[in-house]
Amino acid sequence: MVNKYLYTFLFMIIIYLVIETLSSTTYSLISRPQCKNVKKYEYGGLHPGNTLLIIGSVHGNEPAGHYALKILKKKLDKKEIEITNGKLILIPNPNFCGIKYKYRHMPGDKDINRGFPTNLTEKSHTENNKKIVEYISKTNPDIILDFHEAWSYYKMKGGSYGSTIIIQKNQNQHIVSKCIKRLNKTISEETKKWSIITDFKGNPGSLRQYCNLIKKQYVLVETSGQLNVQKLDKRINQNMIIINTFLKMLHITN
Repeated sequence: MVNKYLYTFLFMIIIYLVIETLSSTTYSLISRPQCKNVKKYEYGGLHPGNTLLIIGSVHGNEPAGHYALKILKKKLDKKEIEITNGKLILIPNPNFCGIKYKYRHMPGDKDINRGFPTNLTEKSHTENNKKIVEYISKTNPDIILDFHEAWSYYKMKGGSYGSTIIIQKNQNQHIVSKCIKRLNKTISEETKKWSIITDFKGNPGSLRQYCNLIKKQYVLVETSGQLNVQKLDKRINQNMIIINTFLKMLHITN
């Protein structure tokens, strides 16, 4: 009887491992051509002004930025929002397969946000990184706004950077302060309120470090969203508040 249960248990483990292997293989191989699909969309105003590049979810398990940019793109295409000055560039889905299959990385365990050049002679680690670098070079944005999601709240002191906007000291402080004020008006719990971070070192190969290297102004947004610590629609809403604040204060929209 014991052997019967043991064999059943071992059989279930084998089935589980086979399913996991097939799932991983499907993600790593079958979807690979789609995974290099990185599209940008440009919207120009009638008058000169600032150029803002916004990047959605480079990590597939951090989808709120992607969905916020989909909403924004739809409003722009329907002329519900109009660009009056300068230019707005959107990259809503830099990690197509990550979003589709809810994986953080690209197939092959490639982290896009560790794949940017770390010096001026180094090449990008993935095709997706290469395309983003090319878009930055060709469009020459004044500011890059990059959306991510963390696993908790910064003010809870657990080591998470959730509900923060991370900037270089003295860069876009007035805009980010306005974002924080508007976000925190919607939040009653003190430990869940947003903060500004200026002393964040970042990681080698990240877009933040690459922007420092090429002297581009960079703003990193970290909602509290991994593991659905907040509902997706709330995180999307928070991202839209930040986007609309930047657009208005940069005079890209009226």
